[in-house]
Amino acid sequence: MAMEPLGQIAGLGSAVVGSVSTLISVVFGVVIANAYDGTVYPLVIGFATLGLAGLLIIRWTEADLVPEA
Repeated sequence: MAMEPLGQIAGLGSAVVGSVSTLISVVFGVVIANAYDGTVYPLVIGFATLGLAGLLIIRWTEADLVPEA
């Protein structure tokens, strides 16, 4: 669905979407890596925080697609 509006430039669109996704992941990975203190807690907190953020973003974006009764 992310590629649908790009039509004839799907290859370029795919490269841009992949690059942006990787850049965002790197930023969050650096933040979690800088919090490393010799324990597993920063990794667990990072997984929990980013997992919850992803869930909230999906719920927020999908709420606009559900028709009201």
